Amino acid sequence: YMIIKTEQGHLAFKQQEPEYYWQDKAGKYKLNPPAHLWDDPEAIASEKIDGASFITRINDRGQVGIVSTRKSVTGDLIVKNASVPHLIDLKIPPKYWGMTFRSEFAIPGQGFNVLSGTLNSKPQKAIQAQELLGKVISHPFEIIHLPGGQKADDMTYGDRLAFLKQFEQDLNSPYIKVPNHTRENKKQFYADILKRGGEGIILGHSRDTGDVKLYKQKKLVEYNFKISGFTQGTGKYSNRGIGAFIVS
Repeated sequence: YMIIKTEQGHLAFKQQEPEYYWQDKAGKYKLNPPAHLWDDPEAIASEKIDGASFITRINDRGQVGIVSTRKSVTGDLIVKNASVPHLIDLKIPPKYWGMTFRSEFAIPGQGFNVLSGTLNSKPQKAIQAQELLGKVISHPFEIIHLPGGQKADDMTYGDRLAFLKQFEQDLNSPYIKVPNHTRENKKQFYADILKRGGEGIILGHSRDTGDVKLYKQKKLVEYNFKISGFTQGTGKYSNRGIGAFIVS
C-alpha cells in the first residue's frame, strides 16, 4: 500500500500487487524473477490457492495438530484444531507420522474473506458455517519436516511436491488436495487459472534444494482512491493509530 500526492493536491491511496516476486528468509519480497523459468522444462508451476497459510503437525502417534502461521497479539501461534475437526480426525498412515507441512486452507468457491471470517469465528460457528459453505480443504505445498522430524533441506523441490502428492493419494481424503502443478505449457497453465478466476501461480525449479526460491505471478491490479478519512486501529493494530482508510 502507498499514499501518494496527486496533481489535484489531495492524498490518494493506491494498491498495487506486483506481477512477480519471491520471498526470502527475511520475509522481503524481491521483483523480477528469471524469465527463463517459463520455458525451463525443469521448472514447476503450481496453482496459488486463494486462502490462508496454516501449519499441520503430525506427531509420532499419528495425531494431527493445526496452527495458524500468523501469531496472536500475545505472540503465540493460533491453534485451529477445534474449527476443522474433519482435518484433525484424519487417519494418518504410520509412514507419515512425525511430518510437518505448510498448506493453504481454502473453502471451494469462496475467497479469502469468507475463509477468514469462518476460521476467525468461534469453533462452533466455524463448524456451522462450513456445513453451509463447504468444509475447509487443506492444500499442502511445502514440507517443513519429513516423517520422523527430519528436515527436508536435502530433498529437491520436485521430490517434495511428489512426496506431498503421494501423501494425498495415500490419505484418499477429499479434504487434502495438493495444488495442481505442471512442468509443461506454464504460460497457458497460468492463463487458464486466471480465466477461471484463480489467483495466480508459483514458479520454482524442480532441482532446487534447501530454501527454495518460489516466485509468484499474480494478476496486476491497480486501484486509485481519494482518502476521505480513517478509523482508529483496534486489537493488534491499536498501537498503530490507523486501523483502516476510508476512501472514495
